[in-house]
Amino acid sequence: MNFLYCFDENYNNQAFVSIYSLLNSSKEKVDIYVIHKSENSSDFFPKEIKKHDNLNTLNVYKFNKANLNFYNLDNAHVTEATFYRLFLLNYLPVNISNIVYLDADVYCLQNPISSFKKEFKIMKNQGFEVGFSIESKKNQNNLDTFSRLNLRGDSYFNAGVMIMDLKKARQNNFTDNITNLLTSLNDNAVYWDQDVLNKYYDDKFYELDENLNYKINFFEKDYTNLLTDNSEINIVHYSGKFKPWSIRGIAHSSAYIFQDNYFKLYNKKYYVSNARKYHALKDLLKILFTFNFRYIKYPLSFILFTVRFLLKSK
Repeated sequence: MNFLYCFDENYNNQAFVSIYSLLNSSKEKVDIYVIHKSENSSDFFPKEIKKHDNLNTLNVYKFNKANLNFYNLDNAHVTEATFYRLFLLNYLPVNISNIVYLDADVYCLQNPISSFKKEFKIMKNQGFEVGFSIESKKNQNNLDTFSRLNLRGDSYFNAGVMIMDLKKARQNNFTDNITNLLTSLNDNAVYWDQDVLNKYYDDKFYELDENLNYKINFFEKDYTNLLTDNSEINIVHYSGKFKPWSIRGIAHSSAYIFQDNYFKLYNKKYYVSNARKYHALKDLLKILFTFNFRYIKYPLSFILFTVRFLLKSK
């Protein structure tokens, strides 16, 4: 099976952990394709990935931005790489008929391949080009989104996991059409490529099983038992601004999924990254003063790694 990731140097570690979780969960060899901002070979990948038993091929392409203009990225939690998958047909080999796209903040709990194969079969039988999981149905709280994008349908999907029939996408001139839409939408695409794709497919997509894109948010619930006991969930997605490598996120009940996989790959107990160090320090002090270590396995290591992060010059 073929999988695609799109990222840059800001998300290298997160993407490596995602790929590693996929390879460890898989029961068969897979082909990994990467569109990267600055790399054009797999040399920068950890050897644990390059030599993994379940890796068939690892293919890296450097993105050619040319005259493209990506927007709404100032002070965002995403980078321009979020747009790269809109141009996947310019990079993927023409003999590939199917692709599973995964965001770099998506992580596997168990083998998803049999489920993806089942979903591809159903999607193609129903005549769809692409599949996503639903994020929300039209309601009073999200009318502005549907109005802003002028959506005709009543569903808005999350684009963190996407399955695509590449043959059908080529036949339907996906690249030319999506490029034109990217230009015309401009600032109306508040949520970047996800808004662009929602506008493009506007209710003409296959509804992917949510267990292949189980979305985690910061406020909703205690995920400890849910994610360890629920055998139906294949993939979790730290969607939105909440991330399990931020100081606040590490103290969350779901952070162990990312951090445990990071430990397996790098043999380091914590990966810490915050966009703004002021907020990181503020969150650390709050954790210390409230003694909020319930979901932090190694409190001393957490404090040590956080202090090292805060003392970095950049």
